[in-house]
Amino acid sequence: MNEKILIAAGGTGGHIYPALAIAEALKNKFSGIEIEFVGTTTGVENEIIPRHGYKMHQLSIGRLHRSVGLIERIATVVKLPFAILKAFGICFKAKPRFLLGVGGHASGPMLLAGALMRYPTYIWEPNALPGLANRILSGYVDEAIVVFAQAAKHLKTEDVTKLGFPVRKAIETVGELGQEPRESSKLNVLVYMGSQGAQSMNRLLPEMLAEWPDLAEQFNFLHQTGKNNLDTAIENYQELEVEGKSEVVPYIDDMQNKYVWADLVVCRSGTGTLSEIAATGKPSILIPLPFAADDHQRKNADAFVEKNAAVLIDQKELTVERLRSELLALREKPDVRTQIGKNAFQLHISNSAEKIADHLWEGTEVEYEYED
Repeated sequence: MNEKILIAAGGTGGHIYPALAIAEALKNKFSGIEIEFVGTTTGVENEIIPRHGYKMHQLSIGRLHRSVGLIERIATVVKLPFAILKAFGICFKAKPRFLLGVGGHASGPMLLAGALMRYPTYIWEPNALPGLANRILSGYVDEAIVVFAQAAKHLKTEDVTKLGFPVRKAIETVGELGQEPRESSKLNVLVYMGSQGAQSMNRLLPEMLAEWPDLAEQFNFLHQTGKNNLDTAIENYQELEVEGKSEVVPYIDDMQNKYVWADLVVCRSGTGTLSEIAATGKPSILIPLPFAADDHQRKNADAFVEKNAAVLIDQKELTVERLRSELLALREKPDVRTQIGKNAFQLHISNSAEKIADHLWEGTEVEYEYED
């Protein structure tokens, strides 16, 4: 019988894709294992993870942090005991070698159940300031795996290991292989403001194309709007009569192909996005999410800008004039654009997913006696 591993992940691509990278590394390195994922009933993980061939378990659980309304928080508290009970059932049936939580609403009840049943449990924390769920869970799990050393002081466990950010091998290959210069004078611009998109960009990009129609002759835009914002974004393009001047999609699943296509990326500066920018060696214009916890996206962006590995636009300074100016400057200076991409690639830590997989496997080599 194959050994099973449970990975709790969901909510956003920033949780899901690192989890998939770790799962891929585990399956490639260790034969005879079966990996199953645990997510919520409503998250995008239900579409993404099954497409990669993994079984999905679902927990009915919502958000609890202060950024959501009181009604949703109350509903989450009511659902929590039932989610934990279901998590116990998943563990009882799977009898996993270990459980890994990489973030998302399902991680809390799943790892708590696993820890109480005395299975080896791990959290993976990508931010310098851990989220509320991981700060609480760190008092129950066996170990925390972090990207930033600063995260350790916010966690309740002394067992903390610093490893890099896991990037899918297909993404790493984009940077490793490099790219031949394209003959076209038009730059391919990937506008990717996180898996949920950004309403501000969904309005600003069509406004910019309406004000300066000639930009469509200088750039090919691929604009990911976020599924919930697609209709509004399309209405904006139609209202401003610039429909067709940008390819508009709700979500991007084949990011490796889009990175190959892109000459330039306009994006947020979450840890996951920046790790992929570094891995692919792409020049980027970073627009940090202003409401991110502890302003961590701005700190991430500053780290890239200090190394001349990106261009920064603060959200409060994001106007059609400023975005157009930065795009044209990078188009007109290909040497600068190339150097920014090379500097970004220097920030990449390769094979992080494989290192995490090795660490998890070696940490559970002993024979555990599990309580059913």
